[in-house]
Order: sequence, then C-alpha cells, then structure tokens
Amino acid sequence: MGKKLVGLDIGTTAVRAVEVDNPQQPRPTILRFGEAPLPEGAVRAGEVVDSATVTAAIRSLWTQGGFRTKDVVMGVGNSKVLARDIKVPRLPLNQVRESLPFQVQDLLPVPATEALLDFYPAAETEGENGPMLSGMLVAAIKAPLLVNVNAAIAAGMNPQNVDLSPFALTRLFSSSESANMTTLLVHIGAATTTLVALDGHVPHFVRLLPSGGADITKGISQRMDISARDAEAIKRSVGVVAARATAEQRPALEVSFELVNETLLAIRATMQYFQNARENRAIDRIVMSGGGSRLLGLVETVSEFTKVPASQPDPFSMVTVARDLRGTGDVHDMSLALGLVTGVSA
Repeated sequence: MGKKLVGLDIGTTAVRAVEVDNPQQPRPTILRFGEAPLPEGAVRAGEVVDSATVTAAIRSLWTQGGFRTKDVVMGVGNSKVLARDIKVPRLPLNQVRESLPFQVQDLLPVPATEALLDFYPAAETEGENGPMLSGMLVAAIKAPLLVNVNAAIAAGMNPQNVDLSPFALTRLFSSSESANMTTLLVHIGAATTTLVALDGHVPHFVRLLPSGGADITKGISQRMDISARDAEAIKRSVGVVAARATAEQRPALEVSFELVNETLLAIRATMQYFQNARENRAIDRIVMSGGGSRLLGLVETVSEFTKVPASQPDPFSMVTVARDLRGTGDVHDMSLALGLVTGVSA
C-alpha cells in the first residue's frame, strides 16, 4: 500500500469523504467513502457557520466510516472565490505566484493580503514586451476558508492542502479520451453550481453560481406549503419530466422548470463565452456531476437545450475501486471529495 489521503468535502447538507491509496496516480484506488448529514444552517454557501456541529459531523464520519488516515485535502468553491483569465510575464511559476499580489490587486474585492492567490497556466503567448503566460487567476478570501479548515482541525484532521473545487473536478473527469475534446463540466451541489470549460485537460473558464439542488426543494416547499422532506420526495419523483407530474404536483414541476431554466441559461452563456474566447471552438460534450445533477430528466434537458451530448458518468468509474470497498451515500455525491485526491501529491 502507498500513501493514503482523504478528500474532505464540507457541503451544505452533509460532510463527505473519500479515502484513496496512491493519490498521485491518475487512477488512485478508492478504499472507503462516506457521509454524515448536517442540519440546515450549519453550512451556508460553502461556508461553515456552526463550527461545533461541523466538527462533530466530521468526527462521526471518521468513526462510522472507518477511515484509516486523518490526512485530508479540502475543497473551496463558493461566492468568495474569484477565478479569472489573466496574462502575466513568462517567469518560473514560483516567481509568478510571488508577484500575484502586486499584479492583481485591482481585480480583488479585498486587499491582496486578505486573499489566498494562485495561478494556473494554460498557454504561452507573445506580448508587446515579450513572452507572456496566459492562464487563470484563483483568489479565495482567507477568513471563511480558515473557518472551514479550523473546523476540520478541531475534529483531529491534518489538512495537507486546500484546492479549488473546479480544479478537483477537472482532474477527476479528464481522461485520455478527452485530450482532444472541449468539455463543459457542470457540477450541481446543494447550494452551488460549478461550471468549468476545458480545452483538453486545461480549464479555461470557471463560473460559480450561488444556487443548487436545495433551492428547488426550498422553492417547492414554499410554493406548495409542505415540509422540506415532502418537497424533496416530490422533486425526486417528478424532476423536470412533465409526464410524471400529477395535477397536484404541477406546482412542483413549475418550480423545477423555473430554477433549472436559470441554470440552462448560465450553461449557454458559458459555452458562448468559451467559444468566443477560443476562436469559435465549440464545446464537444457536457459532463454533469453532483447530487443536483440526478434530478430526473435533467441530463436529457441539458442536452436538448444546448444541442450538445450530455452525460452523467459514475465518478468511481474514473478510478480504481478496491475489492473490499466500503461506504455509505450515493456515489454521485462523492465526485468532489474524490476529485480532491485524484492525481495529487500525497
């Protein structure tokens, strides 16, 4: 056995974790996975609000799931994260990163000293004053991120790294077959939807939407004046398939269509932006993930709306699965946690 590492995803409705062996390999081996539910309000839009509750959930998850290591990689991807295309002078990456605070302050909503900055290179270009690197600036405001990290530390975890969620998804869903393709990743969580446009294996555009599957449940609950549990059950049974809705369920269907339409428009806008920026190179395929992508009829609706093939692959099919794999929860909810420990240095 090699080095073990756990991807830790602190979501709005649950804490999820995936433990792998040999994470540095393109196809690490999944050993175990699991989730522990969180009460409403403990985490909002990816930010821990009730640290004690989240810490207790992480401890419970480790006990119940039998995880063998407390070395974790955590993800960040919410409205407090900025991802933007920039060009910088071509220098060694360590020098580029050291220079970021001086080059990008005007792009940030806070002083550069209050943000964690990174640069993801995409290509080399020629500028007026010499060679340039074009790529993606990633900036995360420190304060809310540290709250999440401290909640994990209080549970006894040893955070090894914090990674941008879109990059984790990129590593998981990139493959040799997609090397010459353009891909749009659509990851729908409970409170956030992440869009990542890839050229081959390289992300060129990231968009984070402050909405997800839980918003549909909440909307149905309010429109029909029913409990969140009943609203979730109706959402799962009807989805966006009109033929499955009874007369009493029509209001739920209407809510689903209204909120899904917002996501569809964002997907189309992202595809158009990518195509314009990449010399009219269109998106070849759409890959959907996250619990919210399991809404009945959604994958087909996205494909029909965009005229691009859309799929929802099993995230565990992207890696090696141990024979004695054990875990709890739906595998489609584990995409982000798995991506955090796919192809990373242990």
